[in-house]
Amino acid sequence: MTVINTMGQIVIKEEGITEGNKAIDISSLQAGNYIMLLHNLSENTVSNAKFVKQ
Repeated sequence: MTVINTMGQIVIKEEGITEGNKAIDISSLQAGNYIMLLHNLSENTVSNAKFVKQ
């Protein structure tokens, strides 16, 4: 799982996430728009989600 900012910089990167729910601590991020990329290595896919930190 990777979170990038609007400048394309990686601000959070976590590996080894398995099935189930995962909480991500975004308290250190500045206010702004972000994109979260979810990498599924077994299916060779990437999903994305946009979110706004206020």
